[in-house]
Amino acid sequence: MAETARIEHLQEIKVMGYYVTSDNTRVYFQNGMDNHASAAKASSALLAGLLKESVGAIINDSHGITGDVREYLPDTFSAKDILNEYTYHTLNAKGNPSLIVMHSAGNEDAYKALKAGQVYGYTYPNLSFLSVGSPVGAEKLQSVMRQSGSILLGQVNDWRDPVTNSKTAGALALGLIGVGIVTGAEAAAPIGIPGGLLGVFAAGGIGGVAGGAVGFGSILYGLTGYHPFAQYFQSQKLQQQALNWQRQQSSDLKK
Repeated sequence: MAETARIEHLQEIKVMGYYVTSDNTRVYFQNGMDNHASAAKASSALLAGLLKESVGAIINDSHGITGDVREYLPDTFSAKDILNEYTYHTLNAKGNPSLIVMHSAGNEDAYKALKAGQVYGYTYPNLSFLSVGSPVGAEKLQSVMRQSGSILLGQVNDWRDPVTNSKTAGALALGLIGVGIVTGAEAAAPIGIPGGLLGVFAAGGIGGVAGGAVGFGSILYGLTGYHPFAQYFQSQKLQQQALNWQRQQSSDLKK
């Protein structure tokens, strides 16, 4: 009965899904907020160039920053969380190791999806995750993945990226007072910030005391200069962790 209800939830969504480039696809990029399918697939292409193999994508297409923020605000599981869990369940059931590179709010998506899976009693021993530009701490991700039987390879964050800096995020959140979350989201929309809630914080900071104290310009620069996946992709740590996973799978196949 629960499985039937879960599939019905999936059928309601037309803007999400996972995309493979070949029958042998085993690496996937999972995107965050304010990130359209075309941008997510471009990030997949960067990974494909590094690994010299097909890379798919787990995509939550953007509804614009306002729509994306509204989608992420509820504390309860949403339809997107159920769909992401179903995607993980499907990949794990193939029986072959898969790597999911999560960027930005894709980390929050993964966390909620794995938590939803626990409700069904599912585990994902064939899945490994690499966290990039994450608003969710490594310890929190590690905990849910340990309980779910999956592996967190590591986390690559840049202290200059406001999305990964909880102190900056907390201060900027105060700037929303008197501005309103929707107003902040709409102000951020023309900027094209990929930072999701941080984009709202930055926009709210224009009219807030905290925003003035932290400096809107520096926050905006951090979001556009350090947060995009293309910037993180230049990290040797990120590339090495992905390559190490690939080498490990090749080594296991030879045994």
